[in-house]
This record gives sequence, C-alpha cells and structure tokens, in this order.
Amino acid sequence: SSKTFWTTTGMFPQELIIGFPKCVKISKVAIQCYLVRTLRIERSTSKEPVGFEQCIEK
Repeated sequence: SSKTFWTTTGMFPQELIIGFPKCVKISKVAIQCYLVRTLRIERSTSKEPVGFEQCIEK
C-alpha cells in the first residue's frame, strides 16, 4: 500500500526524521528492515532537527 510502503533511492546512508509538536515519551520503536549493517537511533529535544544524541547503535 502506498500509505505503508516507504520507497528509497537505494543510496546510503539513509535517515528518517520524525518530529512531534511537543515532548513525548516513546517506550517502543519497531523497525522492519533487511541487509542493514548498522542501525542507529538518535534523539533531540530541540524544536529544530539539530543537536542529536545517540540512544542506541546495533
């Protein structure tokens, strides 16, 4: 479905930035992917997408 399928150019690295209108507590993140060497999740408390700090890298 075009509402649930995310297409990419196939180039890397790729990043997806999700913003919320206010601070929220996220207790779980589910990601489905394949042929990925490294996956990193970062966070920022800034209103703009800057000043990210790493949460986890696998």
